[in-house]
Amino acid sequence: MRKPLLFALVLVLLTFSFRASDNMLTTTLPLIAKYYFHFSSLTIGLVSSLATVFAFLSSGLLNARLRGEARRRAFLIASTTYAISFPLFYFSSPANV
Repeated sequence: MRKPLLFALVLVLLTFSFRASDNMLTTTLPLIAKYYFHFSSLTIGLVSSLATVFAFLSSGLLNARLRGEARRRAFLIASTTYAISFPLFYFSSPANV
């Protein structure tokens, strides 16, 4: 009984963190592009659109087609990518983008 409860708790926490980080990314990315990198309006729109399209493709299409172990592996890769990429925003500048 204890193991399913722990699994459910971890699943809820991971779901919450992914939703929060996804929302953070889609709302912060255009602001970073505009005020920090001084991108044009067209470029800001393209960056925002690409981020949204890739989020849709990964969650709506890719995740729906993957089976058990492949979905688990994709989830772990995405978790690791999030954990590595978000702190790297701190070190980004117009010169290295």
